[in-house]
Amino acid sequence: MRWLPSFSDMRYRYTAIQGGVQNSTPWKIGGESAKVRTVLYGYRTKLDFGEQVRTDERGNALGTFASADDATHLGLSVALLSIIDVGVGGTAKRVNTDLGNLKASTSAYDFGFMVRVPAVRGIEWATGESLSLHQYLHPLIEGVFGAAWQNRGGNKMNYGPTIGSDPLPANRRRGWSGKIGFAWVSENLELELFGVRFAGETYRPQIEGTVTSKISEDSKSGTEISLLETVDFRRGEYEDQDGEIYLDTKGVTIRSDGISKVLAARLGDTSRSPQRDALHFLANHLSIRWSHFDYEDRVLGGSPLGGISHAQIEFAF
Repeated sequence: MRWLPSFSDMRYRYTAIQGGVQNSTPWKIGGESAKVRTVLYGYRTKLDFGEQVRTDERGNALGTFASADDATHLGLSVALLSIIDVGVGGTAKRVNTDLGNLKASTSAYDFGFMVRVPAVRGIEWATGESLSLHQYLHPLIEGVFGAAWQNRGGNKMNYGPTIGSDPLPANRRRGWSGKIGFAWVSENLELELFGVRFAGETYRPQIEGTVTSKISEDSKSGTEISLLETVDFRRGEYEDQDGEIYLDTKGVTIRSDGISKVLAARLGDTSRSPQRDALHFLANHLSIRWSHFDYEDRVLGGSPLGGISHAQIEFAF
């Protein structure tokens, strides 16, 4: 990113693995058993700033040094899926930092919850009638709210008696989203034809468990329109009141999900062969996405992020 010219060799790595199980419970609501989903996950992040130049107060070079931060996480989440979906989770982590010859490490934990309210499912359960507009055309209405507390525990990064220690940047996040749209739901195909999503999130830094002033909050909000699970258009706003950064954002994503679902449904209805089985497997498991984002400063000359464009391609299997 051009606003960090001194970090030309900066690298970020992320590795994750997870596995889970889902079981039905004895409790039945609306004729269907509630389900419990348990997921165990682990991931590791590393931010390597590469080689940097150490300078004195006048800007004269004194030498070079390297710095990097990494963290290993292990977590567990449990969700109850019924008329309302409720999930809770927690993560334990080990954090390490290397600032030249200064090394430090500590432990911390995160925890949070999320509630998802599929309004159509709830209305159908309460009234006993289907809200479908057609045999296969169903409305989509849902709301989601969640909150998370990160880097808890009060432990500090200790660099030794001469340097001292620093607390981890604890924070609280909360967010919400809503969705309305229509989906095609048949025996072998479930495809979102059209959807509009609204979302917002706030981030509030904390120091040793004490909530700071609201002026330190960052907030993000946006709207996304999705067509056939193939093309997504989005616009949003980002506000960092403490840093006086105010951005308008926009982006587009082109993804293979919708085409893959239709292809999988068609292949599942035809005669079997090794070639068709291979295509059917890829259609069910391979996802490709290309996204492009633009950041425009709402205040002229107010932020180095203004005028930045970012593109990425993702492969998920």
